[in-house]
Amino acid sequence: MNEIFLALKTDPLHPSAGESFKVIVTLDEPADKPLMIPFEKHRIYADGTGKHEICVIVGDYFTEDGYPRPIKIEKGERTGTTVVKVAKAAKNPPCSDVTAPPEPIVFPDWLMLTALVTVGERPGDPAGHRAYSRYH
Repeated sequence: MNEIFLALKTDPLHPSAGESFKVIVTLDEPADKPLMIPFEKHRIYADGTGKHEICVIVGDYFTEDGYPRPIKIEKGERTGTTVVKVAKAAKNPPCSDVTAPPEPIVFPDWLMLTALVTVGERPGDPAGHRAYSRYH
């Protein structure tokens, strides 16, 4: 598997804060070796003027049981899932100042998950990383 093509989707398609949803990873072909797919997590802030910012996610954004966990796909498998839940009363610092105290998030909020595909069980090995993103 020299190239890894995958799709990220959510179920339901438009999740809401306070409700669990699945993030589903589907490979275009069965994995020829075990894969580990951790996620980077960011928020997208749009101010209405066309300006967008990518924001760091900290602390109380996800519920304890809804933090996006890495997905393990075994050799021969094509899909895997993780359950995610954004806290109904999520808080995060303003995008422009990550050192400021967290403020309540106004929903709907744009969450961006970037899948980092790692070959085998060594997520720290940069040689095996590939990235794919999904917004919702």
